[in-house]
Amino acid sequence: MADMPNTKELRDVSQKLPERGSERFLRTATLFLCLLFASYLGPILSEKAYYTLHIGLPDLLFFLPQILFPYDLVVNRSEHASRLVFSDTAAIALEVAQWGIVTIMFSWFARNIRFRYLVPLALVVIVGVGYAVMFALGLFGMRVELDGP
Repeated sequence: MADMPNTKELRDVSQKLPERGSERFLRTATLFLCLLFASYLGPILSEKAYYTLHIGLPDLLFFLPQILFPYDLVVNRSEHASRLVFSDTAAIALEVAQWGIVTIMFSWFARNIRFRYLVPLALVVIVGVGYAVMFALGLFGMRVELDGP
């Protein structure tokens, strides 16, 4: 009976166990996806805090969902009209594939970064990937037409 540890010792040992790699990967992926889908709150925040935000930030917040999920707004311009490049189904498939790959890559590379640095890093990656995709589409002669007031 003397060899049995008490519950306090067991609790202390369980608190000191490090996280496994898969747990850190899932934690990072969950945080990234939550911040990505929180971009849909951007237009609401832009409208409510328009006069208190710095110049340019309300516009970024308002158009953020369209910047991050642009494939249904990609057009080819001609003299008389613009025509959509992707069908609705292809646009959804491209968006899911793009953000799925980015989420997996971000979660893999950032799984060992401290949690307090993950949020700013994820925000930079999300906005950076959104603008990089718009730039890459522009290289191929396509344009993202943002829809706003």
